[in-house]
Amino acid sequence: GDRILCFESEYAGNAVAYLQMAKRTGVSLEVLPMRGDGVADLRALEEALRSPPAGAAQCGQKGRVLVALTHVQTDSSIVQPAARVGALCATYGALFLLDSCQSVGQMPVNVRSIGCDFACGTGRKWLRGPRGTGFLYARRETMHRTGG
Repeated sequence: GDRILCFESEYAGNAVAYLQMAKRTGVSLEVLPMRGDGVADLRALEEALRSPPAGAAQCGQKGRVLVALTHVQTDSSIVQPAARVGALCATYGALFLLDSCQSVGQMPVNVRSIGCDFACGTGRKWLRGPRGTGFLYARRETMHRTGG
């Protein structure tokens, strides 16, 4: 079936949303480890992308995979390797959602070079917009894969 892959350092608000989606829709949520230095473990990501979840192969299920990554960690300011995650997602056909709340406006964020299918962010932080504003970027080429 469908899967969401995220990392242990995922922003708490995002993690709750993924848990709710799993509960409502039956999508599986897999939480991947971080390296000792606080950076996303890309070997673990590649292994998860290569390997179907337990039982899926026997049922003939492939499903869609969404990889979710918080670009800059709120608590540590660690910049995650978003472009490398994007390259892995492209290689394995996974969708890629980048949470850019802490990066957009503070540093260059080029969705094309990162390779994300979706990017979300808030206006009130580094963009200095009013509270309650935000954005969702969706790559045009991705829309046919999501029913949009």
